Amino acid sequence: MFRDNTFRARMLASLLDEMHVVKDWADAFRKAYGQLGDLRTIMGDEIPWAGLSATAPTTTFELVYKMLRFGRVRPFWGIDLGADRANLAMYVRPI
Repeated sequence: MFRDNTFRARMLASLLDEMHVVKDWADAFRKAYGQLGDLRTIMGDEIPWAGLSATAPTTTFELVYKMLRFGRVRPFWGIDLGADRANLAMYVRPI
């Protein structure tokens, strides 16, 4: 399907939400996630890709950036706001 020129001509972009799971799951749970970089090559460089994550630490981001081959042909813009969310709290209580 992704090699079909008619299909690719209709794609506007490929968006990957929660991109940090690519690193976390590629080795065992979802092995196909490790092949997303190959899919990018098959789809061609004319289709833009975006990877989104609100919780990816810098080391995870760098690994996924390489796995997904970002920045090869198109420019890459990254915004790192950190993973600290002051508006969230976690409570642990005995049951």
